[in-house]
Amino acid sequence: MSAGIPEDVAALIFALTEAETVVTPVNLNKTEAPTVIVQGGAYGEHRIESVAIGPKTTSINSASLTVILDPGAGERLTLRMKRYANPPTIQHPYHPI
Repeated sequence: MSAGIPEDVAALIFALTEAETVVTPVNLNKTEAPTVIVQGGAYGEHRIESVAIGPKTTSINSASLTVILDPGAGERLTLRMKRYANPPTIQHPYHPI
């Protein structure tokens, strides 16, 4: 796994505010389901408090969120965040502890 958007995945940032990011990741691959890790900030410094997908909101309370995109699927994610809640790190979120 490496940093950045995986091959065959696109992302549209719909809104970006002090407390919220609205993004739509889309899997362009019709046969494979990639795992995408969404991180709060370039250095994990923001805490993702919750994610809303459609009418359902799920508590996260972490610097990152793992999303599995079904083949050919996309969904709008509304991420509520608390900025600068975590100490910055250069460690990737997928790096084993």
